[in-house]
Amino acid sequence: MLKEDAEQAFLRLTNNIHSIVECHRQPPVFSFDWNPLDQFDAAVKISQPTEFTVIVYEGLIKKIYQTINDNQAALISVIQGQNEIAKPYEQEQVLTEIYDISVHFVLLHEIYHVLGGHIDYKAAHQPHSEYSESQIGFATSDETTFKSNYFLELEADSNAIISLIEAINIESLLGRCAQLSDTDTGASALHWLQDGAPRELGFRTLLAGVWVVIVLLEASLKRSPAHPMPSARLLSAMSTVMAWFCNMTHVRIDKKGQLLQSAEHLDNLLLDRFLFHVAKPIIVGLWNFPDSDTSQRMGFNDSSDNAGPWLNDLKALILQRPVGDAGAQLESIEKLRAAIYPKLQPYRYFMPSLP
Repeated sequence: MLKEDAEQAFLRLTNNIHSIVECHRQPPVFSFDWNPLDQFDAAVKISQPTEFTVIVYEGLIKKIYQTINDNQAALISVIQGQNEIAKPYEQEQVLTEIYDISVHFVLLHEIYHVLGGHIDYKAAHQPHSEYSESQIGFATSDETTFKSNYFLELEADSNAIISLIEAINIESLLGRCAQLSDTDTGASALHWLQDGAPRELGFRTLLAGVWVVIVLLEASLKRSPAHPMPSARLLSAMSTVMAWFCNMTHVRIDKKGQLLQSAEHLDNLLLDRFLFHVAKPIIVGLWNFPDSDTSQRMGFNDSSDNAGPWLNDLKALILQRPVGDAGAQLESIEKLRAAIYPKLQPYRYFMPSLP
């Protein structure tokens, strides 16, 4: 079933490339390959020019499935918020939704490595037979090279998240979440856009699915202690979700290449609702997810009481205020944007959306 889950999701996504992203040239041809090895990894191989094979390892999908299954109570707790999700079929529905989001996030991440020009760019400068998540250059001792590779991961994450949010119009990935609220269960796409509990529940579910994947991926990588802590990647993903939750569209890149989200026209009520009704339950509830050993490899300490700085960093990133450690490391990676964008431009199939 795990192979079928991944392959069917992949076909739905690649058969709807024009619905997912507006390409400025003929989109590439994608194919799917399942590797039966028990390895937590995914990769992209260039089959021919403009033809790419996305390789998904059984160990990756199995680990995602098992982690969600082994942490059902924790995940249900952070998703339900003020809404009690007590009925077994409702809980199963939420867990299925998180699993679906996680699998789609992995696939979209790999697809956006291709569409964003990352694979062709790497092939032109560092030719390999395939480009895997476990060998993306994090072992390098060169700080600039490391941060550049990390930037590509953050960009692929961001675009995958944006497509997941917009996927409600394609296949209602999150639509079923609305049925767990006490509001009208018709026209589920509207629930994603409306205010109130259904929208917050949907965004918490989205964020939980993304959190599962990033935590497992980052905890599996080997890196120098001097390199940015993996929590910066989680912070980046959360800032993308926050920008869409708060309907932020005023974005610019300064002369230093830093991505700036203007606080102009920012709805402070939406911002506070995201921080305290979406981000905080996820951060606090999944601080030691799936176990303390993994959270320590992620750079977290033992107490979720220290999650407060994360909320401060998320808000500071939007309001352009001083940030803490994770925020500072994220900003240092973002400053490479101006240098990296021109290099990727010849290889891109589309221009990445800014939240």
